Amino acid sequence: MPDISMCMNHKCPSREECYRYRAIPDRHWQSCGGFTVDEGRKLCAHFAVIYPSDRLMPMPKGEAT
Repeated sequence: MPDISMCMNHKCPSREECYRYRAIPDRHWQSCGGFTVDEGRKLCAHFAVIYPSDRLMPMPKGEAT
């Protein structure tokens, strides 16, 4: 389980590269947030880098930027 608040912003321009959006949530208990991106920016203040060792959810078809 990622020990973070995951992002639920499906319109975020950096969702494919953000660990908060792509991490695999715990199926029993996971905190989530609706983080927002300031207009004209690509990253929000809560962007989390994805590392090669991170386990990620695949991006659903039709959600690619």
